[in-house]
Amino acid sequence: MADRHCRNCGHELSDEDRFCPNCGRPVHETAQVPTPEANVPVPPPPAQQAGAPTGEGPQWGKAFLGCLGVLALVVLLGALASALGGGGGAGRGGGSGPPSTPAPNEAEQAQGGQYSNDIGTFTRENYGVLVANPEEHVGAEVDITGQLLASPESQGDEVAFQMWADPVKVDWNTIVRTDESALGLRSDSYVRVRGTVLGSFEGENAFGGTVSAVEVEADEVERVEAVDAVDPTLETVEVGQARSSEGFSITLVKVEFGVRHTRAFITARNDGDKTAKFDLYRSKIIQGSDRAGQTDPYEYSLPKPKPGLQPGEETEGVVIFGRADPSQPFQVSFAWERGGFMADRPEPLVFQVTP
Repeated sequence: MADRHCRNCGHELSDEDRFCPNCGRPVHETAQVPTPEANVPVPPPPAQQAGAPTGEGPQWGKAFLGCLGVLALVVLLGALASALGGGGGAGRGGGSGPPSTPAPNEAEQAQGGQYSNDIGTFTRENYGVLVANPEEHVGAEVDITGQLLASPESQGDEVAFQMWADPVKVDWNTIVRTDESALGLRSDSYVRVRGTVLGSFEGENAFGGTVSAVEVEADEVERVEAVDAVDPTLETVEVGQARSSEGFSITLVKVEFGVRHTRAFITARNDGDKTAKFDLYRSKIIQGSDRAGQTDPYEYSLPKPKPGLQPGEETEGVVIFGRADPSQPFQVSFAWERGGFMADRPEPLVFQVTP
């Protein structure tokens, strides 16, 4: 793995560091990673001429590449790194018509997918098949969420940007061609892209290496919340249960099961005569012998409930736990404290949920 250094103070960071050990700044704000794999400039779209064949990709790539500056921001294992410069020749495979089917390969198996002659739309579940061989799927449909490496670039009426289609693993480099409606996006924005596969893009980065990416013509680009890209909802259970004790009450509205975490949507109210505070450290999901504790992923953008409530106050938000099995019954246990200094700990408020 490439060396990482803090952008704030220059101190070298280890792979496990989430905060700089020298200045204390969060790694996702400070890490600078010289990562050549993703340092490829986003080329402007081809200048179409009447009668020009659509398959002559290398010519437009080379013609326009020199007009672009530094574009790519590198996202490494959840840490946002600083911009890297790019340059070099580029090309896109041409051709049109229905996509053909590649043979099974290691990249496809790594995604855990079953090889199929009928791929359909490329989504998070099978996007690795497309990444392995974009030219074999020209014309196929795409519906994928991702995170921008840098702000979109424009030339005339055409706009393009580069994104990770797998922002969690910082993988699946993708170039998206769209229109000026995407110019409001910024570096690290999360988007959902629906469109068509154009093929593959290859360019030479500043380190002299060849970088390849999937190239997509977008029909629609929609800004989404971070959670929709990094931990999309697989299943939702509507609960609508309320529990109370000593004037403190919690309503569990619903539970969302994501790829990585379980999200409990709650409202809480303190009608007692003392301060009531969540004890999230002791809160958990109980499923058989398994325990999923509360967690706080930094890339989430969901509202959190207020941790302490004075008498008469109310709050709502999302409490995030580790991953639970959406097919099995479970309990959600919310621990809390009553009073200020030397607060007492009443019994947790426990919800029984059956999917």
